[in-house]
Amino acid sequence: MTNKNIVSIFEEQVKKFPFSIAIIEGNASISYRELNKSVNRLAHYLISRGVQTETIICLSAERSIDFIIGALAILKSGASYCPIDPNYPLERINLIIEDTHTPMVLC
Repeated sequence: MTNKNIVSIFEEQVKKFPFSIAIIEGNASISYRELNKSVNRLAHYLISRGVQTETIICLSAERSIDFIIGALAILKSGASYCPIDPNYPLERINLIIEDTHTPMVLC
């Protein structure tokens, strides 16, 4: 599945169910509409920083609403993401960053 397909499927859900809950994390939840606003804000920021197709952005975050926002924003910007578990040893994180030639790491 391509980035475009994933983003299209997500945006279809936003149109169909804007006020439905998209994600529940503990006591927190976010609607599709709110999620899309956050994703768009971050995607526009990434594009303004030069992110484009073929760019790989590392994403280091615990599984959370913020991780989903980051992943979707990276895909919406046209880039790809490489998840990094923040609990990895620093050496391993640095190797991943070097190997991907990422221009930035979202945390």
